[in-house]
Amino acid sequence: NLEFPNGQGIDFSAKTPDGTGTVTSSVLDDYEEGTFTPTIIGTTTTGAATYTSRIGRYRKIGDIVQIAIRVGWTAHTGTGDMQITGLPFVGTSANSALINNFALYASRVNFGNSATGPIGYVAGGTNYVQFRGFINDTNRSNTPVNSDAAGSLLGINGTYQVDM
Repeated sequence: NLEFPNGQGIDFSAKTPDGTGTVTSSVLDDYEEGTFTPTIIGTTTTGAATYTSRIGRYRKIGDIVQIAIRVGWTAHTGTGDMQITGLPFVGTSANSALINNFALYASRVNFGNSATGPIGYVAGGTNYVQFRGFINDTNRSNTPVNSDAAGSLLGINGTYQVDM
């Protein structure tokens, strides 16, 4: 094992930057990977569920967290907007307007009031996935997604930024 004291890491500063942006750091000083337990809740009433599948994995490199979630449930009693809690880190508060969309796979999940293409994201200062969808109305407005009593499979992959 190669170990570094706190605040130190692998320094890539000798490499010439590839992009046109401004380099703010060239030291890799944070890496970890692990698991977490995703939990489906409602925002009005948290509720409880019987899970048929419940897997959460993450990889954190610097201030970016990559997550993969697989969850299936039956007999959920939550009401209100659907969220998945239990993420391993809180999204950055510095860029609360920065919304990270996730790729979703859904099998037999009723997204209720959202008629088309729901998305999932982690908003700044939170550690849960929120869902939004578009209602078939003249304004095409986005709206929170209702909780569903049962979902055969919901798969989520994506990244979000955290404070360092």
